[in-house]
Amino acid sequence: MINVAGDERKSRDARHRLIAWGVTLSIVGLLPLRAVLGPPHMLADWLTFYSAGRLAGTHALSDPSLFRAFQHTHGIQTTATAIFPYPPAVAYAYAPGSHLSIFASFYVNAVVMLACAAGAGLAGARIFNLPASLGIVASLAWAPIGDAVTIGQNAPLGVLLATLAIGGLAAQRPLLTAIPIGLLLYKPTFALPLLGLLLIRRRWRECVVVVAMAAVWYLLSVAATGGDSAWPLHQARAIAAYYRADALFNAHQTLSLPSLVQSIGAPLPLAIGSAVALLALALPGLTRQGATEAGAAACMIGLAISPHAYAYDAVMLLPMLLLLVAQAPEPLRTRAAFVIYLLPAIPYVGTWLRLLAVIVLGLAAAWIWKRSLGPLLAPRAGAGA
Repeated sequence: MINVAGDERKSRDARHRLIAWGVTLSIVGLLPLRAVLGPPHMLADWLTFYSAGRLAGTHALSDPSLFRAFQHTHGIQTTATAIFPYPPAVAYAYAPGSHLSIFASFYVNAVVMLACAAGAGLAGARIFNLPASLGIVASLAWAPIGDAVTIGQNAPLGVLLATLAIGGLAAQRPLLTAIPIGLLLYKPTFALPLLGLLLIRRRWRECVVVVAMAAVWYLLSVAATGGDSAWPLHQARAIAAYYRADALFNAHQTLSLPSLVQSIGAPLPLAIGSAVALLALALPGLTRQGATEAGAAACMIGLAISPHAYAYDAVMLLPMLLLLVAQAPEPLRTRAAFVIYLLPAIPYVGTWLRLLAVIVLGLAAAWIWKRSLGPLLAPRAGAGA
């Protein structure tokens, strides 16, 4: 005889336990926001975005020397390598806030990014069939969200757009897939993995829309740089000039395989080769799996092979985390949440042990083994038996 009441009670207890863990982890994950609730000792990346908003429509966006001169003239503390490493048109989004004080605009950005994070969790909950409250909590509890908000970064917007694109891909809605990816081109390292997924799955209509939106980004960026039609070349040179110094300064928080390979002194060709090898191993799984899982995996693999992935960029792991929450049984799900969410958020411990890198690369390796290599090796194992 089936004990329906007992099963319902177990299900309810598991759900309550997961929500309790989620609330606790959200508090831990958002601890970095203490800097937002009080006067921040430094505004880190926000100073670059604020300056870009003030310079929208001028050649200074594509000329690092003019960009630094503006910051120096206005008393904005910066470094010798400060540039705006985004498509110049992105500066228009920061132009309204640049008319506020630096601190006021920083707080506005913090609120907007927290809303984006909550939106990503809500959208992910619908895609992965999770309770809305659980999806929102899972997003806000993810420590990289707090990291991004604290320094004025925009990564939560990126994961919101990526999650919406995954939903469109799963629903086979070309425009609902392509438009978020096209908007995500504001940060190419976030957009390219999903664009690559469209290519390998032969979603040509979506690709055409994304390419058209890329052309719009280019034209808007010409206007944003005061008519500099060669801005991609100028920006590429500026990024190449500062990349090495930036990578060394932020080596403690890098996440991707090629960056880690370089951080131990390996030559650049070896770092590039490691990324190519990881991508090649992931391709069979990205091609065969359902659209929802493939989209989440593309964000994860893109993070693992990115030439530039720091702690706040790990927000792009959120779709895969939501997928795991939806599929993993209890008590494994709660235990995994403890390891993945709580440990990296502990001050200094997570950084010292590079736990975010371990989580990103560990999940990527596990997924590749199960989804890409597993199906290829299974027939051989069966034949050998």
